[in-house]
Amino acid sequence: MPDWTTFFAIAGVVLVLLLVLARLSSGAITDSTERASVATESTAVLLANVAISQGLFATVLVIAIWITSIPPVALGVELSNQTSVGLAGLHVGIGAGLILYLFNLAGSIGAKASGIDFDGRLREQLTPDSSRSWVLLLVGVLPIIAVFEELLFRAILIGVTSFGTGVSPWLFAGGSSVVFAVGHGVQGRLGVLVTGVLGFALAVVFIISNSLLAVVVAHYLVNALEFLCTDRIERLIGRHTSAI
Repeated sequence: MPDWTTFFAIAGVVLVLLLVLARLSSGAITDSTERASVATESTAVLLANVAISQGLFATVLVIAIWITSIPPVALGVELSNQTSVGLAGLHVGIGAGLILYLFNLAGSIGAKASGIDFDGRLREQLTPDSSRSWVLLLVGVLPIIAVFEELLFRAILIGVTSFGTGVSPWLFAGGSSVVFAVGHGVQGRLGVLVTGVLGFALAVVFIISNSLLAVVVAHYLVNALEFLCTDRIERLIGRHTSAI
C-alpha cells in the first residue's frame, strides 16, 4: 500500500529546495552579467551544474517513488502494452511540443514587436559556445531538465496528488503551473507569465493523455527548439522587417 504521507513530505522538500536554488541562481546570474567578462568555460560549467542538480533531485524523487510504493499509473506511466503506449505518448509529445514551441515563438516575436522584452540572461549563459557544449546541452542537460520538471510538476503535483486524494486533476493543474512559473523567476516577469502558460498547457496534455512520456518529449522539444531556432528566426524576421 502506498505511503502517501512520506512521499508527499519528500516531494515537498524537493520542491522547496528547487525554489530556493532557483532564487539563488537568479542572483548568481545577475551578478555574473554585471561583471565585465565571463570565463570561457563558464557555459560548460553552468550546463554541468544544472544537469547535476536536477539529476540529483530526479534521483531523490525516483527513490521516494520506489520506497513508498507509488503506483506507476499515478505518474502517467503504463507498464502494460509498453510499445503501443510508448509510441502513442511519443507522437502526442512531438505534436504538442511543436505546437507549444510555435505559440511560444509567436508570443516572443509579438512581445518584442510591442517593445516588451523578457530577461534572456539565463538562455544567453546556457547557449553553447562550442560543439562539446551543444552535445552536453541537447543530449545531457535538456533531457534531464525535461524528465525532472515533468516528473515533479506534472506527474507528482497533478497525477500523484490527484490519485492519492481522489480529487480531480484539473483542480491541481493551475496550482502546479503557478509553482512551475515561480521556479523560473530568473526569466523576469514576462518570462514567468509565459512559463506559467506553458506549464498549464503541459498540464492539459498530461491530464488528457495520462502520459508522462508525452509531456517529457513536449517539454524537451520546446526547450531544444528555443536554443536551436528562436534567435535565428527572430534575427531573420528583424532583417526582413527593417528591409520593408
